[in-house]
Formats: sequence, structure tokens, C-alpha cells
Amino acid sequence: MNGFEKRREEKKAAILMAAEVVFFKKGFKDASIEEIAGEAKVSPASVYNFFDTKMNLYIKTIEKAFYNAMDKYDEILNSDQSFHEKLLAFIKYRIDSRNGLNPDYFKQEDLKNPELAKIVAEVTRVRIIPFFLQLVQQGKAEGAIDNDIDAEAVILYINIFASGLMNANLQQKISGNERLSAGVGKLFLFGFAGNNENDTGNYTI
Repeated sequence: MNGFEKRREEKKAAILMAAEVVFFKKGFKDASIEEIAGEAKVSPASVYNFFDTKMNLYIKTIEKAFYNAMDKYDEILNSDQSFHEKLLAFIKYRIDSRNGLNPDYFKQEDLKNPELAKIVAEVTRVRIIPFFLQLVQQGKAEGAIDNDIDAEAVILYINIFASGLMNANLQQKISGNERLSAGVGKLFLFGFAGNNENDTGNYTI
């Protein structure tokens, strides 16, 4: 890669990073190319030269965010942690990554866009499902998941719980209340019966 190509790639990366900041804070509708260009310290014309339209930039930003998230998931999966520790690390990351997020950023309606829907389907098939299957496999190997429970049911349960905790009101209620947070974490992992009497784990969400 020569000097010109390197500078071009650096400028493109800066625009994507700036777009991520602006779209995350304002959502698609209220974000402007001018603001993104200002954040990236480039001209609006440069943004259009790389991405053609605001929608195309938005799609590329979401695609980048998806793959960044999957890299974090893989980091969790490949760690030396137990199944329970990995599961809580995944939940915490999901919650933290949505903090401060504008409701207009990546909403269900966005999946009506064929290109974005294709990206989400591909990431789900290639990265997300394998991640969960390996996590469930570890859980069963450690005896943390009943072998009779289908992997699909476990994945559904995890995602229902994670999605519920992304509710802003629930986050606010749990935040700073370690006893409540630990109680919710323990309920998630062990149900109403709790763990065995010798358990000394920390399950704070």
C-alpha cells in the first residue's frame, strides 16, 4: 500500500469512527453528514466520496459495530473463565454497549433495508450462532446446563434476559444497587432455587 492509499484508508476509517459516534448519539434521522464530517475532520464531500449516501454510511457503521461486538464475544468465549463467568461477561457487555444509545439507532424497522438485513443474517449465521453453541456446549460440559435442554431453548432464554435488561428503567434501578444486581444475576444463572449452600460466587450484573 503506497502513501496515497494509506491516507485514503485512514480517512475512511476516521469517517466510520465519527459516524459511529454521531449515529450512536443522535440516531439516523437527526444525524447529519456535516456533523459526521466535522467529527472526522474532513469535508462533507469526502464523506460522500467514500459512502455515496447517508444511508450507506449508516449501514456500514452498523456492520462495523456488529463485527466489533463479535470480536468481543469471541474474546469472552476464548477466555479461561467458567461458563457462568462468561455468561455474565456477555450480559454485562450487552448492557454496557447500549448505555447512552439513541433509540433511533438500529431499530427493528431498519431491518426492512435488504442490505442491512443481509448483513445481520450473515453475522448471525457465521458468528453469533456458533458463539452461543460453543457457550452452551461448555455449560453442559461443566454441568451448568441440563443436557436434556435443547441449545435453542438456552439461546432464547439468554437473549430474552439480555434484551429485558437493556430497558433503560431497569438499568437505572439496578445501577449502583449491588444487592439487587447480584440477586438478578443469581436468578438468571440458577433460577428461584438458587445455587448450592456452599456457593460463594459473585453474580453482580
